[in-house]
Amino acid sequence: MESRRIYDQLISDPEEIKQIFENTPELQKHMEFSFQLDFWGRNHWNLEVIYNSLLLFLTHLPSNYFGLNQSHKECKNKLLFCLPKKAFRDYVNKTLKSYRNSDIRKKLTVLGENKVATKEGVVVDLFTVVEEESFEDFWCLLIHQTTIPYLCSMTILPILVIERMIPSFPTKLLTLKEMRDERKKAGLYIPPFMNIVDSENIPA
Repeated sequence: MESRRIYDQLISDPEEIKQIFENTPELQKHMEFSFQLDFWGRNHWNLEVIYNSLLLFLTHLPSNYFGLNQSHKECKNKLLFCLPKKAFRDYVNKTLKSYRNSDIRKKLTVLGENKVATKEGVVVDLFTVVEEESFEDFWCLLIHQTTIPYLCSMTILPILVIERMIPSFPTKLLTLKEMRDERKKAGLYIPPFMNIVDSENIPA
């Protein structure tokens, strides 16, 4: 009964989502954070489209987040985002055309497996796609709490704090150099864009 109540609160209607996007067209994201992601393999353009589309949904649908029981090991320091399959597929297909649910599921899985540095000493998967029978109309994404500030806008973060889905409002995010340094310490690949010269080192 509880899962049904939560399900009914989720935003899934494509037309409703379209209106939300139109009312708030500005998408605030941390471009430097995306430099950690591997878009340079096969079908890199498709991955970028999926990622940028996902950011819109993550930024505009606060109702589709909910907290998890932190006593379970697999849920520790994570929250869940329910990505509506039909609305997301409709949005993605404005660019990619003829993408099926199975195609999107594969790309989401590839994206989610990217390791990202989010805080000093913290490296996590971007997200994990999980199957949940109660939410068959949604892709359920498990996202680490420290990753959320890099994916969400500043308008959604306070909501997640108030709802106790993340422990506190982030006051400091890693700079590009710090992300690069954390990746080096963790022995992770350093994508080319992360080697951009720091602005403070550019001669006036």
